[in-house]
Amino acid sequence: MDFPISVPSIGLVGGKFADEDPLAGTPGSLIPAQWGNAVTEEVLNVITAAGLAPDEENNAQLLAAIRSIVGGGRLVGTQIFKIAGTSTYTPTPGTKSVIVEMVGGGGGSGGVAATAAGTVAASTGGGSAAYGKSLFTTGFAGVSVVVGAAGAGGVAGNNNGGAGGASSFGSLLSAPGGKPGNGSAAFASNTGVGGSGVSDPPVGANIVGFSGPGSEASTILPTAIFRPSSGAGNPLGSGGVRPSSATPGAISGTGYGSGPSGTFAGISTAAQPGATGQPGVVIVYEYS
Repeated sequence: MDFPISVPSIGLVGGKFADEDPLAGTPGSLIPAQWGNAVTEEVLNVITAAGLAPDEENNAQLLAAIRSIVGGGRLVGTQIFKIAGTSTYTPTPGTKSVIVEMVGGGGGSGGVAATAAGTVAASTGGGSAAYGKSLFTTGFAGVSVVVGAAGAGGVAGNNNGGAGGASSFGSLLSAPGGKPGNGSAAFASNTGVGGSGVSDPPVGANIVGFSGPGSEASTILPTAIFRPSSGAGNPLGSGGVRPSSATPGAISGTGYGSGPSGTFAGISTAAQPGATGQPGVVIVYEYS
């Protein structure tokens, strides 16, 4: 969009519109229909993109539309809930809209059974929690905030990990926790253990949302190769990487809502536990 500088008869002065000057005898600039329609269409495109119905008598619609699209006015505060459990959200004074971002708790990884001569074991990592992000302009004051707990690691032996808990922001947005990793028995032949599977999808995500990815399967090729899988991650947390040392032990993820790696046992090794996932988080961005 620009001034109609390509039309010489419009009468622009210095590239802009000018008023008529009766004393000097100079006419005012003309506004061509094409240019006036173009300006109006530009404004209407913003208004309708925000889901508003154009109203000829309302001169505040463009501002309302811009605020709706970008999430309100200026950022007045950010509140982060990262301790597993329930609390209450109290808006910072002046808050008129909020963007809420969250993940649930990550799933725990599986444990492995004790092995004997000629057998090995390798479990799978925990799955990531679901991720959700939403804009809310009403109904957010005083809502209950739940931060999903981390899934427990499977106890030593062929035991699955625990599922992560769901995070939620009242009834407006919720993100289920990650699925648990699977335990592993001791094996003397080539095989593997299936991964955790993906989480359930978020509910109420009106900006972006998706299920948390699951972990991959482990690889067991006795007695030389026994690889547990890595944990799964998300935009707010990275999954634990596959252990590379000769010492058994799962590796925890980082951030929020991620899963730890699985663990393993070489030949003639004691049973090993899995690791706990990372707890969830609820982040509230407040706008005037």
